[in-house]
Amino acid sequence: DSVDAAGTPLFRHMIAVTDKQTEARIRYVWLNRKTNHVEPKNAWLHREGEYILGVGYYSPHATAIDAQKLLGDAVAYAIKNGLSSATKVFNDPRGAFVRNDLYVFAVNLDSGKFEAHGMNPAWTGTDALDLHDVEGHALIQEMINQARNKGTGVVDYVWRNPVTNAVERKRSFIQRVDNSLLGVGYYLD
Repeated sequence: DSVDAAGTPLFRHMIAVTDKQTEARIRYVWLNRKTNHVEPKNAWLHREGEYILGVGYYSPHATAIDAQKLLGDAVAYAIKNGLSSATKVFNDPRGAFVRNDLYVFAVNLDSGKFEAHGMNPAWTGTDALDLHDVEGHALIQEMINQARNKGTGVVDYVWRNPVTNAVERKRSFIQRVDNSLLGVGYYLD
């Protein structure tokens, strides 16, 4: 009944995901003995009969440069392939637009609804304007205002990191593409 640093029953989770498929990837938080910090960790799992084989590695922490590069790649992809096709690709949690703790999100400037969310595709079609950070900051409205007024922007806020489950400071870079904004954020802590 071992749990990770976020309280997730780790080995039960490994058993559950490999019951449904023979290979899986999971994310959890664990003490990194080299840094002596609790950090995000990934594990690739393979079930072979009664055994589960796994290899784990610590996720690198993304930087501002990493986030800006992913946003640039997403904008180029959307311009080349059209926003409708791009949002389908952005919504794939295992796709090219989800990299460790970075992911692309898209919000329609008129409706304020998510058109894509790489970390949580179920948010697609939901009202992004309802989102406020833990300090009550209307972050999506600020992103929309910057996209409309300047075409690009930077928004700082406080958000729960889905990899570590900790509340951390985050910065998102946004850019307007047609009538939507694309964004990528990275954790500052």
